[in-house]
Amino acid sequence: MGQTLLAILALVLASLVSFNQQRNSISNYENMVQNEIEMAAAGTIMHILEFAGSRSYDDHSTPGVMYSRNYLPKYDDDFVALDAFGAADRGGSGCDLMQPFQTAQCNDVDDLDGLRAVPVNAELSTGQSLPFTVDIDVEYVMDREATQSSDESTLHKLVTVTAHSDYLPQGEVSIQRVVSYDPVKAELDYESVHGVLDGGGQPWGSGGDGDTCQEVFCG
Repeated sequence: MGQTLLAILALVLASLVSFNQQRNSISNYENMVQNEIEMAAAGTIMHILEFAGSRSYDDHSTPGVMYSRNYLPKYDDDFVALDAFGAADRGGSGCDLMQPFQTAQCNDVDDLDGLRAVPVNAELSTGQSLPFTVDIDVEYVMDREATQSSDESTLHKLVTVTAHSDYLPQGEVSIQRVVSYDPVKAELDYESVHGVLDGGGQPWGSGGDGDTCQEVFCG
C-alpha cells in the first residue's frame, strides 16, 4: 500500500513538473511573440519617421515654392504657421505612408500632421504581415531635444507616430523624432529638379511680391 501511494505521489509530482514546464514554455512563446509584434510596430514607425525626414522640411522649402520665389529659406519666420499644417496642404489624396509616390502633394514634414487611423502593415519574420493603424502629430519645438513646444515657427519640428493594434501588449507604441531644417538638403532637393538656385528672391513677409506668394503657398 505504501509503495502504491509513493508511486501515485511520484506520478503527481512528475505531472506537476511537466505542467510547469509546459506553462513556462507557453509563457516564453507568448513573450517572444509579443516582443516580435512590438519590434514590428517599432520598425513600421521608424519607416514612417524616415519617410518624414526625407520630405522637405516645410512647404516653403519645397522645390516648387522655392522656384516661384527664387529664395532659399533661412530664418524661423520663413516657414508656415501651425494652422497651415496637415490637411491644409497635403491635398485630397492624403499621404500614402507605404508608397509615397502615390501622393505627390504630401511633400513636406507637416503634411503628416493630424493623420488618424491610417492602415499600415508590418512584415513578420514568418513572412506574414501584421496590420496596424497609425496616428501622426507634428509640432514646432524650440530645439533638437524637443524640450519645449512652440506656437511660432522654428527650425525644428517634432514628429510623433503612434501605432495601434489589439495585438500589442499595451495597445499602442509611440516613437518621436525631431526633424530640423537643413538648408543644404533643401538646396540639393531644389537643384535635382530645377538646377542651380541663384537665391535672389525676397524672404517671406518682406513685402512686395513676397506677400502675394505667401497667400498662394500658404500651407
